[in-house]
Amino acid sequence: MPRYRDRSTATFDFGTGPDAQPSPSPARLIPVGNSEVYTGYRRVISDGEQFRRAEDSAWPVADLPEIKGYVELRPEQADEPLLPEDLQEIARRMWEQVKNLSDLQADVLDILTANWLRQASHPNDRAVIDVDDFCRMRGLRAKLAGHGRRGGYTEEQRLTHLRAAQVIPELCTAPGGLTAG
Repeated sequence: MPRYRDRSTATFDFGTGPDAQPSPSPARLIPVGNSEVYTGYRRVISDGEQFRRAEDSAWPVADLPEIKGYVELRPEQADEPLLPEDLQEIARRMWEQVKNLSDLQADVLDILTANWLRQASHPNDRAVIDVDDFCRMRGLRAKLAGHGRRGGYTEEQRLTHLRAAQVIPELCTAPGGLTAG
């Protein structure tokens, strides 16, 4: 649950994973945007049922009333010339991804955003994050190795977070509306 400092930022505790241990430690809290657009975007990607078909798009879309626009799940390769069969296959894959959207993607978006804000000095900068950072920031505990020292996260935990992060770049936000399909 967010804790609000003021109207421009909210602080989220990522101790929501299945193995998370609750902790009031401020070290586990990260500041994220609290604008209506950001929270609307976050709300949409945490619930795949908000996506619908639109007449003028092959891609899943969800209304984003905060900007009188929409969020579209559209892969980068969709901007390339494609055969109709290839376009249909990619669109089918995007609809499958919509079924898997959950709070995990919203948490990953917050982690990516906070990490980028910490590292970037220019809007076009890239930020680097390790998949273990997703697990750690969501409050998962690293497993200990055989001698009780140096462990890590399971492959399943890492893959779960990596798959959640892979969806984020395919989400596009656009102003304006689309016709319901």
